[in-house]
Amino acid sequence: MLEGCDHCGNVEEGGSKLGFVTCPECGRPLRKIDAFEARVLSRERRIAEQFRRTNRLMQAVDARRALRM
Repeated sequence: MLEGCDHCGNVEEGGSKLGFVTCPECGRPLRKIDAFEARVLSRERRIAEQFRRTNRLMQAVDARRALRM
């Protein structure tokens, strides 16, 4: 069984863990998910990372333009 985080999209293999399981990246609780939901979460995570990279690149371009003036 897989476990996934709704907040950051982290997907991990669920093992024989006992007790309350939290996400290693954001510290929020993990929940049991199936294979389809794991694919959806990992896809959303990749898309969110692409948006973050694009935003950082745009900020760098804007900063470069400001320095040229």
